[in-house]
Parts: sequence; C-alpha cells; structure tokens
Amino acid sequence: MQVSGPIIKTEGGVEIKQEPETTESVAETILRLVESGGLKKCICGLLFTDVTQFYLHKGVHVDGEPKKCSFCQTKFGSWYEFTTHFFDHKNK
Repeated sequence: MQVSGPIIKTEGGVEIKQEPETTESVAETILRLVESGGLKKCICGLLFTDVTQFYLHKGVHVDGEPKKCSFCQTKFGSWYEFTTHFFDHKNK
C-alpha cells in the first residue's frame, strides 16, 4: 500500500486538499480493517464499525449458524427466509 499525507495545491489563492492515490483495493482495505479490529465481521458476512451494534446483531444468530433463529431455533435455507422470519416474531 502506498499512501502518504494529503496533497495540498493552491489554485487562485484557494487551497485544494487532494487525497493521494492508493494501490490498495476495497477488498484489501476491508480485510486490513477486519484484521486490525477496526471492523467487526459477523458470521453472516455483515461488517460493523460499532462494537455494540455488532454484538446486538450477533444475538440473532445461534451457535455459529448464521441462518438459525435465536428465538425459536428454526433453521432456514436462504437469507431471505431467515430475514423475513423475524417479522413473524415482531408481530406476535
């Protein structure tokens, strides 16, 4: 990764801050942030910058099974079924 400080140019008396180019891809940036602890990755693949939100979300999963409901233990074959299933609990 080749990153240095911001580049400042002056055009007509106005300073323009320009971020340097980087050779790091988005995927590499995300991986670096996950590995450094800057992002939390859930078993379902969602990424969180806020630790509290991560742990609140993590509670919807059961025992490392991303598509198993933590309320009724039902397993689902698709993310759509799993996600929409929570409305059933909310409406009870």
